[in-house]
Amino acid sequence: MTASLRVTRCVLISRRLHRHLGWSRRVRHAPLPRETTSRPVKAKPSRNEDAADDLVSVWGGLEIPKPLLTTYIPVVLVVAILAYLDAAFSGDWVRIGVLSSSQEQFLRDFCIVGVAIHALLGVAAAKVSRDRGERTWALRGLKTFVVGIVSFTEVVHLPEDA
Repeated sequence: MTASLRVTRCVLISRRLHRHLGWSRRVRHAPLPRETTSRPVKAKPSRNEDAADDLVSVWGGLEIPKPLLTTYIPVVLVVAILAYLDAAFSGDWVRIGVLSSSQEQFLRDFCIVGVAIHALLGVAAAKVSRDRGERTWALRGLKTFVVGIVSFTEVVHLPEDA
């Protein structure tokens, strides 16, 4: 594959991702009604207005697209956690020389802290969800235990029906 085809492919993928997330470089306005028509013209909502409904306001007023908060960031975090666990417990990283034995031991010791933090966040998320009367409080607590603070943010700022 030539370099120009790779660049074109990356641009197309980037455009699809921007469209899926509702991000747009251009502002689209509703068409102006013509004076010659006898019936009123309804302006269609632009894609940017639809995308504004998908924004979630989180800590400090930061607005994040809903799919980014509920799907993409948690998937990336799960992959990073799996890589961390692989580095801490597999022994392969020490064998090939990426980590020393003491670094691997530090990663193992820090896993205890990480599991404790995730457990506390999972219990807190389940309690928040259950106090709201949500039916999936156990699943939301489990997701928070696996993913961590990002899923806890989702539980706090997005009710079950949103």
